[in-house]
Amino acid sequence: MSEEDVSYSAKAKSEIVKHEIAALRSRSFRALVILLRTVRKMDGKPPFIRLAPRERYRLMILVAWAEKYKVPLPFVYQTLVSYWRQKTKRPGKRIALLGARLRSLTSKTSESILLSAIEREFPGAENIFEWKERKKKQLLGLTEQRGRPMQLLNLLSPDEILYNYDRRVRRRAKRMERASGSDKRKKRAWRGNPWI
Repeated sequence: MSEEDVSYSAKAKSEIVKHEIAALRSRSFRALVILLRTVRKMDGKPPFIRLAPRERYRLMILVAWAEKYKVPLPFVYQTLVSYWRQKTKRPGKRIALLGARLRSLTSKTSESILLSAIEREFPGAENIFEWKERKKKQLLGLTEQRGRPMQLLNLLSPDEILYNYDRRVRRRAKRMERASGSDKRKKRAWRGNPWI
């Protein structure tokens, strides 16, 4: 290998590292926004939280748990924050920021608390079933509305409205049924395949 090849690969690696760090920052920022929204719903007022970048990366542990156990991220936040607030609650004292440290939210104890809450809230592994259905719809492009909305004034009769609605629902169901019955999708081995 010549010196030019080595310097080029080093530059390429540094660009990849910069790109990955930027992606991690944006993901941790999104996790922070979801945390703030969840705490706002719990308290009824907007919280003021200032986190150092390293502390913000701790939120990625909670994101990883949400992906691992197939539960929504707000459920993880709400479960853990409410538990730690009750545990550390002192009468007559105001709740500071979250009411718990991020270290305690991302500890092994918190993971076991989360697992017991998942078993209690989603009996019979309902969370995995819901995740599979949500992921299938997302992969098939059925989550967002397609086409332009039809105006009711342009339609001739209520029968036509019902006919068009029925046709759309049947088309979606047929598409979902074809995808679920496809052996090709079931044979693909990739992490997070909902058809397996």
